[in-house]
Amino acid sequence: AGMAAAAADGHAAGGPDLRGRLGPCAAFPFSPNCLLFSNLCRALHEGRQCFQVSLGHFLFGTESDFDRRLSDASASVRASLACVGADSWAEALLGTAPERPPPHARLLLRRVAGRPVEVGLAALQEAGPGGPEAMGEETPATYEDARLVADHLSIGEDAAGYSDLQITASVGAHDDLVRDSLRLFGALLSVFAWAASPEGDPGAVAGGLRR
Repeated sequence: AGMAAAAADGHAAGGPDLRGRLGPCAAFPFSPNCLLFSNLCRALHEGRQCFQVSLGHFLFGTESDFDRRLSDASASVRASLACVGADSWAEALLGTAPERPPPHARLLLRRVAGRPVEVGLAALQEAGPGGPEAMGEETPATYEDARLVADHLSIGEDAAGYSDLQITASVGAHDDLVRDSLRLFGALLSVFAWAASPEGDPGAVAGGLRR
């Protein structure tokens, strides 16, 4: 209906046939693929609560502020005693050093069509391979499938240390995505070129597309 209205407005202003230009590009496969992708977005939204908890632990760690400050203070005292050769006193005065959580974390998100979102969080003692290597051999097949691997790496242990986030994500797509996208982009450019020309009517095009 919107394309028909846009076409009518375009013809009334002596413009291009919007329905003829944009319809074939937008109807298939653009329209059904958008529907599939909306299913993925809906599934991600429905699983947001589980994802939010894992995301919080991924970004800020599992230690509470109190535990983190207590462990940092203990480590500072132990280091000071070691500098003066009294490291043997540390355990006698402070007890066994608390076990700190691994410095790195990996967040995994996976969704397969027709199934709920799977979220996982793994603590890493050593940074593993990131980027495409972290995705494994599994490849999303459709717009309803998605995978995400994110690594939170702790670089340096002193005050000059920083965090490095490495995120790799993939979503399924059809084989001719680039070709179909270029066709639709080219059709839109031709319509906008007419609307910007001296003979064009931007209001007619915009009104037709809105309806």
